[in-house]
Amino acid sequence: MLKEQLKVMVMTILFFGYAISIIIVMMMVIVVTRILDTVSKIRRYFHCCNLWTMVGGFDVHFWCTEKQHQKAEEILKSMPSEISLLADKKGLTVKILSQDLFANMARQRGQSWIMAYLAAGFYCADINTVAINASFPGMKDTIAHELAHFCDYSIGKQNFFSDDDDNLGKELKKHRGISKVPMYNKINHREFLAYCMSNYICDKPNRLTAEMIAISESYLAAVKGELN
Repeated sequence: MLKEQLKVMVMTILFFGYAISIIIVMMMVIVVTRILDTVSKIRRYFHCCNLWTMVGGFDVHFWCTEKQHQKAEEILKSMPSEISLLADKKGLTVKILSQDLFANMARQRGQSWIMAYLAAGFYCADINTVAINASFPGMKDTIAHELAHFCDYSIGKQNFFSDDDDNLGKELKKHRGISKVPMYNKINHREFLAYCMSNYICDKPNRLTAEMIAISESYLAAVKGELN
């Protein structure tokens, strides 16, 4: 009987200890995100560049630091001409945002607090907008990745063309197990295509197979076809 009581007591203590630790972690996450939000707002207040302009064929809203603005503008100018021309034709908006503004937009699009701060960028087909977190490292890869989603949707005539691309699906299956392709980029056809195209655009062929390069080239050719 005593053993049973001790066992119950130990289990109860462990349960409450586990529950308290989860609550503490959640509170820490909330506090940290709030601090990051405040710091970002202060930085934006003192170092903000708020500019809406055309960069090539891209209609761009910069709301970030001057340094981030210059870097993003240089990257956008380096994108393939067929993509910038398609962006101009389709009226794409590109937003280069500070950490807090990007997080606010991400939350408005349904993302959680944590995911809003962890995300590097996203493409919203319903408002035809690419949003980029200017504070996130690897901005060129992110811009190329999100523009690939835009191209995919444009080619598909209001649907993502890659969703029904059998050739893309066959190549994706080869990488389902252990491969150089990150797990996130293997969750569906869209992310796999964006991985292929972004690495192709950013001149990183060592990350791609011959088939992945061919897929990227075929989609860029389709983008050219949309310009006619």
